[in-house]
Amino acid sequence: LPAQKDKALVFYCANTRCSASHQAAKRALESGWTNVPVMPDGISGWKEAGLPVQKQTASKGDQS
Repeated sequence: LPAQKDKALVFYCANTRCSASHQAAKRALESGWTNVPVMPDGISGWKEAGLPVQKQTASKGDQS
């Protein structure tokens, strides 16, 4: 996580049936972060709206 607690942390799930993003955002707010938007429709809603997505490739040393 960024050291500056005013940097944006955007939380989202796959779709509206998941509430993990809301729970994570709440924990971030409780931990002092101040810019914590949630995408309530998830990545599915983002794609359905025709908004762009990018795939991130794993960097060297990234074990995930």
